[in-house]
Amino acid sequence: MDRLGRGAPRALEPTDTLCLDSLRRGDVVAFARQCARGAEPREFCVCAWLADV
Repeated sequence: MDRLGRGAPRALEPTDTLCLDSLRRGDVVAFARQCARGAEPREFCVCAWLADV
């Protein structure tokens, strides 16, 4: 796997962390906003076969 492929899942970690933090705080509005913003890069990584999930 090339460098981009190894780094892509790590690049998605901050979004996951922010979403989980919002859930823990019960902030549904922030959670929905963060999920929407994180969906596009995640979808790109999956379509480019850089990440499984």
